[in-house]
Amino acid sequence: MKIRQNLFFAAAFLLLLLTAPAIYAQAPAPTGGGNGKVSIWKITDLDNTVYLAGSVHLLRAEDLPLPASYYKVYNDSAEIVFEVDMALMKDPAVLQGIRSKGMLPRGKSLRDHFSENTVRRIQQYASPFGLQPAIINQMKPSMVFITVSTLEAVRLGAKPQLGLEFTFHDKTVKDGKPSRGLETAEFQLSRFDSIEDKELENLLNASLDEADKRNNELGPLIAAWKVGDGAQLDKLISKHMEEGSNIRRLLLAERNQNWIPEIEKAVAGSTNIMFLVGAAHLVGNDSVVQLLRTKGHTVTQMDSIVKKSAAGQ
Repeated sequence: MKIRQNLFFAAAFLLLLLTAPAIYAQAPAPTGGGNGKVSIWKITDLDNTVYLAGSVHLLRAEDLPLPASYYKVYNDSAEIVFEVDMALMKDPAVLQGIRSKGMLPRGKSLRDHFSENTVRRIQQYASPFGLQPAIINQMKPSMVFITVSTLEAVRLGAKPQLGLEFTFHDKTVKDGKPSRGLETAEFQLSRFDSIEDKELENLLNASLDEADKRNNELGPLIAAWKVGDGAQLDKLISKHMEEGSNIRRLLLAERNQNWIPEIEKAVAGSTNIMFLVGAAHLVGNDSVVQLLRTKGHTVTQMDSIVKKSAAGQ
């Protein structure tokens, strides 16, 4: 498989729900609701602190530097926990295995799941990125959805290499700091496999309808993340992924619930740990933060720090 395609598949499993196709719709700029905050929350007891750091998986060069608070939290943590094991996401053999799981069985095609018109639109959209029609036609609907979402972010200038996962995993390797994942990429793919074909097709067509109209609307989302405006982020998510909806249950709510025991285990420990997960998991009534508060934990949002970050911090 081409390196370029490997990168797309790696990015797909790191895709922040905020960058799903429907949420690229026009969004207002942040209202300043962050009040000097950053998208990081913490739980502190007598002997350790557990950090819940909201990530954007793909960023643009203009979005750098990252908020300095992320480097501060990284430096204060003995271990970094990602959504998936980032070391595996950089292994070509692992990516090839994931790619295989995202492909349809022999003799089946995307046309068995989507209309001819939708398949043709997807192929035309993906062609400039180097994805041939024959490859698209062999993908499961879920893999097509993930791939198109990622390509749209890339089209707007966002790159996984600039995102928080790649940035901080590279630092763990350089610093010899341990890291691990909360779940497997295979599990993440299985979540998308549980979404009905028609729902995925509608989402894809909605995204493709807007593709020619938008220039760069990723900015307001990233701006809200940077200032810790959780209310704005939740508003954007809920507009297109309503609480209680099937897609939100599969992609957010159930995964949030699954992570709580691991986070509580970290809280009960004696070392500082940084959980770096998509910011969409940390805002809203069904978020990790709210679930922990419901269980009696004191979870506080961190203030931003003025000092600008630098790549080597």
